[in-house]
Amino acid sequence: MLTDIVLTQQIARVYTKLVKEVMGSNVDDVVLVSAQAVEWSDSSLGCAQPGMLYAQVITKGYKIVLKVGSINYQFHTDANPNGQILLCIRPNST
Repeated sequence: MLTDIVLTQQIARVYTKLVKEVMGSNVDDVVLVSAQAVEWSDSSLGCAQPGMLYAQVITKGYKIVLKVGSINYQFHTDANPNGQILLCIRPNST
């Protein structure tokens, strides 16, 4: 099924983004917590930023949660295999 292939590609892209941009190095203990197809209410992918304008269209994509140690990282994507990946919920740094 095409959706499963795209989801698998998105999980791989999210993992790479977490390792390269968030963790700064290769991380062996990244765990996939959840991955699900969603329909975002607009092009912000559920991560709207104050002062920004977004197209008001239903945007298909994925919500992917990875865990490193005790910290969860929630990423939102669109359905395009080369599209946006947003770290939507940032863990507390306390």
